[in-house]
Amino acid sequence: MRTWMATPMTTNPESTTSGGEPSLALPVARLIAWPSIAATIAGIIWFAVALIAGMGLDEAMIGLLGAGIAIVAMTAGLLIMGPWVARPVSLWMTLWLAGMMVRFVVALACAWVLYSATSAGPWALLAGVGGCYFAALLTEVIVLAGFMNRTPKAA
Repeated sequence: MRTWMATPMTTNPESTTSGGEPSLALPVARLIAWPSIAATIAGIIWFAVALIAGMGLDEAMIGLLGAGIAIVAMTAGLLIMGPWVARPVSLWMTLWLAGMMVRFVVALACAWVLYSATSAGPWALLAGVGGCYFAALLTEVIVLAGFMNRTPKAA
């Protein structure tokens, strides 16, 4: 008898287990909303700081465009992860790293297009886009850590 190969499956994604490990779907709405809000706030802050510092409107707008780049990059990473699908908890870190690679490539590509299309300086671009990206990434890590800390642990 090969009973060791059988894996119990249930239809409830909150209680599905794989080898005694809980499977769950990540909070998609929070993973989209909070990093988007953080990137937007960071972009607005950059816009205000650039205007106060006497930079041109091009450099100030980089913050708002950087927020858009961060939101697009974070969304692309989430699409790769597929957080709406229930998976074992230990698999989420691997998928998050894959999403990180996609985010990074998308953010670099969008920043390169923005740099090519505007007359903004490279340091303003680095600060504006990088700051928004970092704010969104940090917020996503906080949301994921908070969610994972509340998940039931395997027995």
